[in-house]
Amino acid sequence: MKKPVNTKRDFYERFYRGEFGNAGLMWPEGFAEWEASGYRGDVGIRTMGVGTRCDYNVPFEEVPSRFAEFRQTYRAEMINLSAMMPDEHMIVQGEITRTHKGLSAFVATVINTAMRPALLDHGFHLEGLRVDHLIRRSCDATSYDWLMSLVDDYDGHTIEFSALRIPWGTRNLNTVIWEVRNY
Repeated sequence: MKKPVNTKRDFYERFYRGEFGNAGLMWPEGFAEWEASGYRGDVGIRTMGVGTRCDYNVPFEEVPSRFAEFRQTYRAEMINLSAMMPDEHMIVQGEITRTHKGLSAFVATVINTAMRPALLDHGFHLEGLRVDHLIRRSCDATSYDWLMSLVDDYDGHTIEFSALRIPWGTRNLNTVIWEVRNY
């Protein structure tokens, strides 16, 4: 097993280094890095705290004012900006883990809906071979292998992911890893 991920801050440090595989486009250095990038698509703005504020689909024009709103409550280094994924191509998104009973997942298969609301309004549980079947059917071969390696390497952790009908992200695969956590 690899070193456990026990805090959100530890996760983000390792995530930004690429430890967990294919990720969405993000600007770990914050607002100035996003601004300098010239990116003009919608972004998600979230904090590095557990269960804290997360604004999805923030249009380019609103990012400066929305970031300023976040800054009223959070230090700049605690705010994450990332490109919104093309939710219209969603196959499945959710969380997978291995328990003493085997694979377990809480997922949603709706399109055009960000993960938090998708899971809240449309999430369902799967166990065992049904999880493996869904993941195998949804992920390209490299993504499937990567996701199963994360489940094996981070025993007892929850792996948050999205699988799309198209390749997307930093490694141009169809599955993006959003979080690996044991907190």
